[in-house]
Amino acid sequence: MRKYSVLILVCLTLLFSGCVTNLDRFEDLSEDLGEALEEMGENMSGALDEISEDMSTPDEADKDFEYDVNDALWESALGRRLAKFDTGNYDGGDKFPRNTEFGEGQCTWYCYGRAIEKLGKKITFDGSGMAENWLESVGNCEISNDKNAIRPDCIAVSKSIGHVIYIEYIDGDTVYYSEANWPRDDELDENDGKIQSDIIFEFIQEKEIDGYIYLS
Repeated sequence: MRKYSVLILVCLTLLFSGCVTNLDRFEDLSEDLGEALEEMGENMSGALDEISEDMSTPDEADKDFEYDVNDALWESALGRRLAKFDTGNYDGGDKFPRNTEFGEGQCTWYCYGRAIEKLGKKITFDGSGMAENWLESVGNCEISNDKNAIRPDCIAVSKSIGHVIYIEYIDGDTVYYSEANWPRDDELDENDGKIQSDIIFEFIQEKEIDGYIYLS
């Protein structure tokens, strides 16, 4: 860059000082100046492209969350909503035998959509889609009535509360989970779908878990 500046300065000085007596020599200098400016423009363009590329690369924290990562990243996901509600995964599901479908913001709506979003698993039902009936009515998943048989990527069911919860990940005695409509407000709000954690034993007791629907 410095050599280009010197060349430009020399040409301008000769031009305005009236010291140019050899026209051919001045034309040579002008040609050199043109080539220098062209090369300088190419170098600047390349530098700007590199800067633009660097700026478009997000930091690690801004990248989409990956589900098969280590425990530390699940810890960092606490309080974040990983679910993308604006996709077709959360369209309410198919109609069930009782001619009902999941309403937006309901726990059933969320778990049904989360299974599709995360695993591509579309749950089918042989009966009612009400949360308290899922252990009996889900038709295409393995069912466990052992409340202690929790594992990642399953849906926990509480018959007494009438609630379903998506189990995201298990780390030792800690469960990472997400849910909707709890506490109940029967509408989509800012807390629905956010990642939470608890000690497994306390989670089972507090949520009054009866069993699980295994999605994979």
